[in-house]
Amino acid sequence: MKVCIVDGYLTGAELTRQLRAHGVTCLHIQSEPRADPALQSSFRPHDYDVNYGYTADTAWLAAQLATLGISRVIAGSATGVVLAETLAEHLGLPTNVPELRSARRDKALTYRLVERAGLAIPEGQVAASPAQATEWFARSGLAEVVLRPLDNARAGIYPLCTTPAEVALAARAVLIRPNSVGRRPTGVIIQQHLTGDAYLVSSVSAAGSHRIAAIQRSTRGTRRAHGGRGMSHSFREPVGLDTAEARQLSAFTGRVLDAVGIRESAAQVEVLLTGRGPVLVDMGAHPGGTFLDDADGRVGIAQATLFANSLVDRRTFLTAGEQPIVPTSSVSTPRPALKPTGGSLLSGRL
Repeated sequence: MKVCIVDGYLTGAELTRQLRAHGVTCLHIQSEPRADPALQSSFRPHDYDVNYGYTADTAWLAAQLATLGISRVIAGSATGVVLAETLAEHLGLPTNVPELRSARRDKALTYRLVERAGLAIPEGQVAASPAQATEWFARSGLAEVVLRPLDNARAGIYPLCTTPAEVALAARAVLIRPNSVGRRPTGVIIQQHLTGDAYLVSSVSAAGSHRIAAIQRSTRGTRRAHGGRGMSHSFREPVGLDTAEARQLSAFTGRVLDAVGIRESAAQVEVLLTGRGPVLVDMGAHPGGTFLDDADGRVGIAQATLFANSLVDRRTFLTAGEQPIVPTSSVSTPRPALKPTGGSLLSGRL
C-alpha cells in the first residue's frame, strides 16, 4: 500500500510513523513554498520513501502519483487539506465531498453549512476591516465577543472584547497576523462569546461513517492577548466515551461532519456544551488528536492510530473495533435556543 501525505507536520508525523509500522510506503508533498518554522520542526523527512517537496503544478503531481499506484492522498495537518483533497479527486481516490471543500477551510462557510443542518452556532459576522467589526459590534447588543481569523489554518489565543475600542484593536491584530503558511487572513469573524465547557472531539471517517477516537475537556480558559483578555483552550482532561456527556457530543459531532461533507478523513471538532445544548466552535478536516491509546477503549484511542487502522484495514474499521461508529442520519440533537445568526454572516459565500 502507498499513501501520500500532504504536510506531514505535528500529528501528521505520528500518523506517518503508524503507517510505516503497518508496512505502508509513505510519500510526502508540501502544499506551500514556505511553512511555519514550528510546523517544519515536527517534520521527519526520513520517514518518507519519496519527498516531492513543494511544486505549484498540481496536474504534474497528480500524474506522478498516478504512475506510482497511490492508494490514498491525505492531509497530515490543517495546511494540507485543500491540496490533499484536490489530488485525491483528480486520482479518483476516496476523499471528502469535493463540492464542499472550501467550507472545510473557511470558518464562515463552515458555520453556514452547520446552521443549515439545524445545529447551533454563535451569533456572528464576517468583517473585512476593524471598522466593519466595530460597526457590527455596536449594532449587535452583545456584551462580549471573540474574534477569530476567517481561515482554518491557524490556532492561537483569540481576543475577547467588551468595548468598540477593544474590538477595533483586536480586529487589526487578527487581520495583520499571517497564518501558518505566511498569508494574512482575508477577514475576521466577530462572534458572541458563549460560556460553558469546551470539548475537542477527535474522529476518523470512512465511507461516510464516523468513529470517535477521543474526547477531551478544556482545562484552561482565558489569558492575556493583544493588551487584553484572550481565549485559549488546553484540552487535556479525558472524557469517558461511555458517558452520557460523550454520547451527546458524539451525536452532535457526527452531524457537523455530515454537514461539511467529511466522509474520508480524520477531523477534530471543538464544541461548547452550554446549558441549552452543544454549539459548534470550530472544526478541521485533518488529524489533531493527541490521546495515547487506552487499554480498554473507554477513554479513547490515539487519533493517528485509528486513522492508520482505517487506511490499512478499511473493512475492519467499518465493522469492528473498540469505539462505536457514530450514527448520522438517525441522530436527533435538539438545537439550543440561541440568538439567531445575522443574515449577513455567511450570505453569498457558497
